[in-house]
Amino acid sequence: MLFSLLYAVAHLLLDVLIVRSRPKAGLEAEALALRHQLRVLERQIGRPRWQPADRLLLAAISRVLPRPDWQSLLPSPQTLLRWHQELVRRKWAAYRRRPRRQRPAPSSELHELILKLARENERWGYRRIAGELLKLGHRCSHLTVRKVLRRHSLPPAPGRAQDGELGAKKFLLRDRDTKFTAAFDEVFRSEGIEVVRLPYRAPRANSVAERFVGTARRECLDHLLIFGRRHLEGVLTELVDHYHRAHPHQGLDQRLPWPPADVIPLPTGPVERRDRLGGLIHEYFRAA
Repeated sequence: MLFSLLYAVAHLLLDVLIVRSRPKAGLEAEALALRHQLRVLERQIGRPRWQPADRLLLAAISRVLPRPDWQSLLPSPQTLLRWHQELVRRKWAAYRRRPRRQRPAPSSELHELILKLARENERWGYRRIAGELLKLGHRCSHLTVRKVLRRHSLPPAPGRAQDGELGAKKFLLRDRDTKFTAAFDEVFRSEGIEVVRLPYRAPRANSVAERFVGTARRECLDHLLIFGRRHLEGVLTELVDHYHRAHPHQGLDQRLPWPPADVIPLPTGPVERRDRLGGLIHEYFRAA
C-alpha cells in the first residue's frame, strides 16, 4: 500500500509539472477530452474499485477544488466527504494510540524542598515556589509543584525623596492622580529629575510600578504595623534589596534581576535559609 501510494503521489507531481508548462487553452481542451473519456468509461464499466491510495489522493484533491467542480470527478460528493471523514478518524485514532510521555518523578531532594518551601511560606503560590527552586538548581514546572503539594494536601494560599537617595535617576513616571500636586513635582525638579506624566486612561503604562506595589503589600506591609516614617523607610529598603537580589521574577523566566545569571546553578551543597524583617521574608541559597 505504501509503495502504491508513493507511486501515485509521484505521478500526481509529474502531472502538476506538466500542467504548469502548458498554455491555458491546451489545458482546457485536455480537461474536456478527459471528462468525455470518463463518461465513456462510466457507460462501459460498472462500479469502479478504488484502492486506498486512490481514495487518499482524490480526498486530498477534493479539498483544493471548489465544491461545484466535484461533479467532474468519478466519486460522488458524498463519497468524497466520507473518505475525508475516514482519513480524519484514522488520524485521531492513531494519535490516541501513541504512547504518552510520562513526566519524570521529582527526585527525593526536590520533593523535600517543595514541601519545605510550602510549609515555611504559606503565602507562596506554585510559580513562586518554582522560581525559588530554580535559584537552588532545580528546574521544574509549577505543575510539578502543584502535583507534589496536592499529594500531601498542602495547597499554597494564594513618600518624599530625601537628599542622596535618588542617585543618578533622571526621570519620574507618575499618573495624573490629583494627590500629586505641583509641590510634589517641584521636589524632584529641584534634584534635576524630569517628571513625566503617563497618558490618560492607560493603567498598563505604569504596570511595573503597580506590580511592585502589590508585591510590597502582599508580602510585607499587610503583615506589619508601621510605627513611623523611619520604620517604613527601613522596611521598604530591606524589601527593595530582597526584591532585586533574591526575589524570582516571572517576567525574567523566574530568574533574578541582579546579579544577572543565564546559567542555572548546580544542585550541590546544603540549602540554608536567611530571614529578613524578623522572619517575615525568607531567602534560600546553597551554602558554599
